[in-house]
Amino acid sequence: MKLTSKMIAYFLVVVLVSFVGFAFSIFKVTGILDDTLNTQNVEMPRFYQTTDMTYNTMEKVAQVRGFLLTGSDVHLQEFDQLAKTNTETEKALLAIMRTDKGKKLTGELLKLDTEFNELVTKKLVPLKKAGKDAEALQVHQNEVTPAAKILGEKMEEYKVYRQDFLKGVFSRTIDNATATRNAVILSMILSVLVGILIG
Repeated sequence: MKLTSKMIAYFLVVVLVSFVGFAFSIFKVTGILDDTLNTQNVEMPRFYQTTDMTYNTMEKVAQVRGFLLTGSDVHLQEFDQLAKTNTETEKALLAIMRTDKGKKLTGELLKLDTEFNELVTKKLVPLKKAGKDAEALQVHQNEVTPAAKILGEKMEEYKVYRQDFLKGVFSRTIDNATATRNAVILSMILSVLVGILIG
């Protein structure tokens, strides 16, 4: 083989090694970009919704206590608004869930939240409005408080699920970034080695 042919062959090897390294890097960077955009546009808003639902649930419980103490409809109106907001959010999240675990948790959360809302509006509120304070207090202690506790625990479980899901997305992004960096370094080293061998 002539010297010119060898030089061209070695040069093509360097170009091929560089091309493979950079093609792999572009593939991984695209994955990082997709994960980042998904996190920004989908996962973080879902996480914020989860945080809002948790706050709304605690606030609903506080409004029930306020109504029980004062009998004021202001507390009921606030309760109704919070209940409506949470139900709409839970239904929307259930419709877009991609994992079986996410669907299961969201469905359970919607069911418990609906049961809690109905317990308050169909059992506790009528007793209080009828002036049956002792019975209303009994329902609150024996039924509403335990239901609120179960709902809060399920809300916390859902919140942990969303956090773990985000951690998985971040972990995948870090893995893609690490693989990209390693591919670029390896491509550079191989290109330099082949270049040295040519000389």
